[in-house]
Amino acid sequence: MKNRARRLWRAAGVGQAWTMRACTAAAALAPLACGLSPVPVPVTPTSGSMKGLTLYVPEPKVSWRDKDCAARASSIAQEFLAAFVKTAQRAGYETVSDAATPADLTTTVAINLSFCSDDYVAGTSSLAVTSGGKNIDTIAPGEIEIGALSNRETPHGWAMYYSPVLLNGMSKSARVREFAEGPHTSVASASQAPPSAPASPLASMTPPGPSPSALPATTFVRGTPQPSAFALVVGIDHYRDVIAAPGARNDAQRFAQLARQTLGIAESHMHVALDDRATKTDIESELAWLKASATSGSRIYFFYSGHGAPDTQSASGAPYLVPYDANAKMLATTAIPLSTVMATLAASHAKDALVILDSCFSGAGGRSVLPPGARPLVRVREETPSAQVALFTASGSSEISGPASDVPLGLFTKYVTEGLGTGQADGDGDGDVSLAELADYVRPRVQRDAKRDHREQTPGVTVGSGIGEAKNFDVAWGFPTK
Repeated sequence: MKNRARRLWRAAGVGQAWTMRACTAAAALAPLACGLSPVPVPVTPTSGSMKGLTLYVPEPKVSWRDKDCAARASSIAQEFLAAFVKTAQRAGYETVSDAATPADLTTTVAINLSFCSDDYVAGTSSLAVTSGGKNIDTIAPGEIEIGALSNRETPHGWAMYYSPVLLNGMSKSARVREFAEGPHTSVASASQAPPSAPASPLASMTPPGPSPSALPATTFVRGTPQPSAFALVVGIDHYRDVIAAPGARNDAQRFAQLARQTLGIAESHMHVALDDRATKTDIESELAWLKASATSGSRIYFFYSGHGAPDTQSASGAPYLVPYDANAKMLATTAIPLSTVMATLAASHAKDALVILDSCFSGAGGRSVLPPGARPLVRVREETPSAQVALFTASGSSEISGPASDVPLGLFTKYVTEGLGTGQADGDGDGDVSLAELADYVRPRVQRDAKRDHREQTPGVTVGSGIGEAKNFDVAWGFPTK
């Protein structure tokens, strides 16, 4: 570990003078350097006009110079988001996660990764504090490079060290305090023009293409938390080489909100991959993270919204999930078989897994694609989940999955999140929502709205033999009984 740190600093231009004494000195500034255990940084409580300020905290923006950092970006962003929100609340700030909710300030963390390996990550971070699109101050604690003891600890250690450093810097900022003491109006970040960012040669997590339609704010009821559960949420609006799947990114963001609020899944247990951060490699890496992270007795949620496609190169009709960088002519090598997703989840230590797909595989349009010249409505193979896996799909094998008419969401996702997030899917009023109850809530509503759009769409549920029946699989619980 120490040799690795030395090589890193030499590569960064520190030179041959890097010694153990220098490592110890650096660790005093960045307690994660050189493989030392993290030392918590005290959080400075807010006071006076700063106390009670409402912060809108978007997902951190992660960029990198080292291509090996690409696979780490999502986990670092999610860990940092959770740690930053928790630290801000400890300091006395109010926080909101919805851009449509009025807030006094927007606090955007930027993370630049300079080096990544199996057991070491290094880089810097800064905090942009804005209001109404106007920059108030930028907190940059310096160019200290930090790492951690292991691959698993790195994102968490980074977040736990830098979050209080950045927030303490903001609390001490004369510019931020001057803003707080003066007249100001809380505004919704979704209505603000984003502040201009300095030009950077680094890759960015911000997806290309036009912004998705604004998603109306909503608040979900809180069920009993599921602290041992893990979730991977994928949404792809804009593809590199195939047509867009409008609303898919919104679907993922809405389901992620549901996972946080109603399912009570910890931020550190949930990864969200959107648009160009959902390449084949990204999704496979995240599936591997799920498999490695789930423990005995835990549950896995896998939500995917985007294009599906049938295998047209053979008679199997096997369904594929279409990642951002897929080639419709080469699905076998550029897309991800649905069977692989379910097999990966089944191979984990989790007691069960729920796969929710707002896509379709018919090739007839909607959220389904075919290679040029291929005939639509090929016969799509019905996938049978592994023993401990349940599958909830947006449409039948010969149907298409369409959008909702009143909100920029997929029709299926609209009613899945509505049924769970409001508790309305609790048909018998016992305070629990089983997969069967959720399907009974979603299916007739999707069918009704699809008919109004002159098409058929019938959500379906299939459960593995180890689960038995959908009525035995509780998705959420802890709602008020009726």
